[in-house]
Amino acid sequence: MSCEKLEVLISEDQIAQRVGELAAQLRADYGDKNPLFVGILRSCYVFMADIIRKFNAPCDIDFLAVSSYGPNRDGIILSRDVGTMPMGRHVVVLESLLDSGRTMSFVTHLLSRRDVKSLEVCTLLDKPDDREIPQTAKYVGFTLPNCSTVGYGLDDDERYRYLPYIGKVVHTED
Repeated sequence: MSCEKLEVLISEDQIAQRVGELAAQLRADYGDKNPLFVGILRSCYVFMADIIRKFNAPCDIDFLAVSSYGPNRDGIILSRDVGTMPMGRHVVVLESLLDSGRTMSFVTHLLSRRDVKSLEVCTLLDKPDDREIPQTAKYVGFTLPNCSTVGYGLDDDERYRYLPYIGKVVHTED
């Protein structure tokens, strides 16, 4: 019989410290520019809330919802677009995980066509070993190897979003 347990990869304290550092970098770059932070739903909500509170300067927020479809997840569907017009704005995309690059490529292409003043990506987790499409983030919380991560908004089939840390599911035999 197979069981699963969780292994902590990044603790709650490590996340809090790094999110504070990222917010300070963002504040230094955008604190006087009233940026538009765009979160990619659903996993970004915890990260975005923490970044915004620690950014502690005027900004606007909005969300995009995208999903992969098809047997090889080779297509992207936009199910919720931003309601705030990004034209002429400094836009920072907030994402919890940059892995294959497919979603981020779609999102940055979509937003860059909207005459934004600047466009950057801030991700909590970067997994460059998983990259299929070249993508980079200017602001990176942690770089991880290829592994399935959960917690701090990230899920495994909708489970474990509530965890205050980043972990990985480890399957064991009983």
